[in-house]
Parts: sequence; structure tokens; C-alpha cells
Amino acid sequence: MRTTVNLREEALKLCKKKARELGTSLGEVISEAILTVYRERPARAPKIQYELPVSGEGGLQSGVDLDSTAALEDIMEGRK
Repeated sequence: MRTTVNLREEALKLCKKKARELGTSLGEVISEAILTVYRERPARAPKIQYELPVSGEGGLQSGVDLDSTAALEDIMEGRK
């Protein structure tokens, strides 16, 4: 569709540069930019906040090294 629009000089320069980079027309770059910004997007699902149960006194068990997965596995398996 042919139409006339007034663009800011900076926006026109950016679109012309992108068209050259992509090897496509100026109209295609402007159309894609508009669709990208204004196309309907599906609503995001609301974030669910979870509460994890906590028991005991809290804090780390003595001798637990959180930087060693092997040591953590040993403790969880009762090998230490």
C-alpha cells in the first residue's frame, strides 16, 4: 500500500541503514518495525509466588560445603 508519512530524520536514517544491511526495501523495514512494536501479544501468565516450607533451627548443617556437589551428595546420602 502506498502512503505518505513524515518521519524524524534520525528514524529515517536508521531505517535506511537497516534496509541496506538486510538487503531489503525501506518500506519493508518500516513495516516490520511497526508490526514488531504494535502487534498484539498474548497476555503473560501471572507470576506465581511460592512459599517453601522451612523447618528446624535454620542455617547450614555444620560441615556442609555448598561449593562441592560431591560433598553435598555424600551428606544427603548419609555417607558423611
